Amino acid sequence: MTMIMSVEKRELIKKLQEAIGRSQIRLKILKEINKRESVNDLIERLKIPQPTVSKAITRFHQGYGLIKPVKKKDNSQVFDKIPLLKQIGSLDQWVRIDIEETEEEIKSKKLKPNIKIHSDVPFLDFRIEQDAKKMAEGPYHLLYLLENSIRKFIGLVMTSKYGAGWWHQVVTNSDILRRVAGRIKLEGINKWHVPRGEHELFYTDLEDLVYFLNKEKSEFAKHLGDVDYWITKIRTEIKLSRNIVDHHNPLPQREINRLSQTLEDWKRQLKDAKI
Repeated sequence: MTMIMSVEKRELIKKLQEAIGRSQIRLKILKEINKRESVNDLIERLKIPQPTVSKAITRFHQGYGLIKPVKKKDNSQVFDKIPLLKQIGSLDQWVRIDIEETEEEIKSKKLKPNIKIHSDVPFLDFRIEQDAKKMAEGPYHLLYLLENSIRKFIGLVMTSKYGAGWWHQVVTNSDILRRVAGRIKLEGINKWHVPRGEHELFYTDLEDLVYFLNKEKSEFAKHLGDVDYWITKIRTEIKLSRNIVDHHNPLPQREINRLSQTLEDWKRQLKDAKI
């Protein structure tokens, strides 16, 4: 069965279908989200594991804008569906149908199969624009959270042990010191551009973070346990994916899934950390 609908509604249904994918659990979670229950309430009532619910909530909210935060309840966020999502009726029906064109598109001449749709960005086709959107919503988002969390963690642990001036006590690697000093100097020349950060740690490369974990392994082991495991994660999964993203190439879904799992593991490992 096909349907004719407004552009706004059609775009919402497409978002809904992408957000749900083939997951019945995601569909169940989205259907049950309401303005009375917090995330913790949903987890308790639905008997679905916390990581699964939290990941779905993040996907619906930050990835597709299908829900919005409304309040806090007992230190747990309460979300509600956006108004338009409530207006389309039962969600089950929309994840099973094909969406037809709008009336205007039906009247217009249809494109031939496999024709390239050009972007309004010079020399690009629309597929690259779509890739950019997917990268922003997926791997870039995950890498941003992971890398910033790792840097913050290292900074907090080192500050706790050595104080605010820990950088000058801990870092003895001449290559790192030279790179960081050069980047800070360059920013001093180009004052018109926003700086990377307030601390030298944010001027280091991703690989440099391994240097700190190795040098102060016993200190980081208090929170990470097997530090070598996380060093391997940084040097392989995170670094390899980051290299692709840094050069603006699309990342396959299997690698996005791998990054997502690494972030979940990192969150679980440090959720009770007291530094």
